[in-house]
Amino acid sequence: MIRVAAIGPTLRVSSVVGGTHEPTSLHYAGRAFDLGNEEIAATVVPTIATNTDSWHIDELIFDASMLNGPDGRPLDENLWNYKRGAKFSYSAGVLRPAHRTHVHLSVRFGGAWRIADSDSSTTVELRQTGNGYGGYLRHEEDGEIETCTLTNLSGNEQELRGTVTVEETTVAVTLELLNAWQDLRLTMAAEGETDIRVLHAIDPW
Repeated sequence: MIRVAAIGPTLRVSSVVGGTHEPTSLHYAGRAFDLGNEEIAATVVPTIATNTDSWHIDELIFDASMLNGPDGRPLDENLWNYKRGAKFSYSAGVLRPAHRTHVHLSVRFGGAWRIADSDSSTTVELRQTGNGYGGYLRHEEDGEIETCTLTNLSGNEQELRGTVTVEETTVAVTLELLNAWQDLRLTMAAEGETDIRVLHAIDPW
């Protein structure tokens, strides 16, 4: 939202987690917001559409046929639309009338969390990978660094479960997102032992 605000025009955010949306809407996951002042779409939406990768954009929905091109004719309705970070053509039922009156924008799942003390640190990075999730766990202690890929991640965007392999031992991992993604509870269990630690956000998308 900060990056969009920096484009220039004053934004009127009409919805974040409130309002009525589809049951699977990313609004309820805290990853989407709506801009209610559609009159600034011609300035804001093209800039967002050219920065979808670096801004971690998941969905961008606006009926661009509300605007005219240089030839005076309406633009293609899906000109700037994205889903899961890729160009996407939404149906007329999705675009009209709802996305003529506001711009919908969401970001992809992901971020990095870390905890550190005097002689060690643990970092976890999570991201969306197609229809699933991926990431890695990095632990540094006494100058030694070990990085493990998080595999078989499944669940939802509040709790994910998977495994890592540490020195040929398979460790069951549970990742719970807390406090609007500001904290991450990491639980690791192997061979009858459980280690729980809370990491703090260093780059939540």
